[in-house]
Amino acid sequence: MKKRQIVALASVLLVGGVVVSASSSAAKSTKTQVDFWEVGCVLDPGTSWISEDGVFHGRGRVATGVFYDADDFARVGTDTVVGNANLDPVTGTGRLFGTFSLEYLPDSYPGTFDGTWNSSLAGWVSSFGRAVGQGTGELHGMKMKLKLVGDPTVEIPDGLLAAVAADPEFPCALDEISGIGRDTGFIHSPRGD
Repeated sequence: MKKRQIVALASVLLVGGVVVSASSSAAKSTKTQVDFWEVGCVLDPGTSWISEDGVFHGRGRVATGVFYDADDFARVGTDTVVGNANLDPVTGTGRLFGTFSLEYLPDSYPGTFDGTWNSSLAGWVSSFGRAVGQGTGELHGMKMKLKLVGDPTVEIPDGLLAAVAADPEFPCALDEISGIGRDTGFIHSPRGD
C-alpha cells in the first residue's frame, strides 16, 4: 500500500512539476503588436502566361519594399517579396501567394523574418491576406504573423508619401511605386524578448 502511495505521489509531483515548469516558461513568452505601412516597387516582373483554360499565371515577380511605422512613419525595415498569381484575366479574381524576407533595422529587432504570404484578388482589388514568418539569426525561435491589406482598399495617410520621398534609401522613384499596404499583427517570442 505504501509503495502505491509513493508511486502515486511521485507521479503527482512529476506531473505537477511539468505543469509548473511549462507555465513558468509560458510566462516568459511575449507577443509584441506590430503595425506598419509597406511601400514597394518591382525589381523583376517574373514570367507569365495564360493557360489553355484562360487562367493567367504569374511566377517569380520580385519586389523590394520599405516598412514604415504606422504612427510616425519612421523606417522600420526592408523586405524582398517574391510573388506568384493565378487569376481570371477577365474578372480579376484569383489567388496571390509567395515568399518574403523582412529585415528589421538593428535598433528594433536585429534580424530577419523569412516566410510565406497569401492573399486573394476580387475585381482587381486585393482583399485581406496573411503572412507568417520565422525568425532567423538573432531572431531564431520568434514568429511573425501579419494581416495584409493591399491598396487600393486602404486609405493612404497624410505624411506617408512625404516620408517615403524623404527616405534617401528608398529603392525606387515615387512614380515607380507598385504597391502600398497596411500590415498589422504580432511578433511572438518564446524567450520573452
